[in-house]
Amino acid sequence: MSVPRVCTLVNTETATNSASLAFTGIDNTYKEYMFVFYDINPATDGAEFQWNASDDTSSHSYDLSKHSAGWKAYNRETTGDTAIGEETGHTLTNSTSAQKLAFNIGNGSDESAAGWLRIFEPADTTFVKNYFQEMNILQYSNYCYSEMVAGHINTTAAVTAIQFAMSTGNFDGVIQMYGIS
Repeated sequence: MSVPRVCTLVNTETATNSASLAFTGIDNTYKEYMFVFYDINPATDGAEFQWNASDDTSSHSYDLSKHSAGWKAYNRETTGDTAIGEETGHTLTNSTSAQKLAFNIGNGSDESAAGWLRIFEPADTTFVKNYFQEMNILQYSNYCYSEMVAGHINTTAAVTAIQFAMSTGNFDGVIQMYGIS
């Protein structure tokens, strides 16, 4: 028997040539927060879409340590080359660097990224915060990638904010934050 779950839209942010988007006010209202990404398109061809977390409520330093591992599957549009395997470019080992969501995103009108990030128990002050993300990307080199990353934010402090940005340049797209109870 499964537990019924309620998914509530908390906030929608639209990036239009934006350097970053931040979602603050994450608290214990929900046991899980899910961010859904639509048509994320960088201004700079080949940029990486990434996120970082904060545990303070004023300065939002976005420097929490993360530990993660990633997997990928891809198909090259022009040649049909395919592969499934580990995605070491998304792996973090207790690093305060941003966690990559998608890499080498093309900036053409037919290139973008979409997917989601789920963070479990962000307000808990006893355990680390587990997360799981899945993205689909059309890269600038005509590869269609599906990527999954699992990990944890290595802090027992409450996570209060998440920031999304490109590794270089600005971006367009829509990000929605849902609370799941």
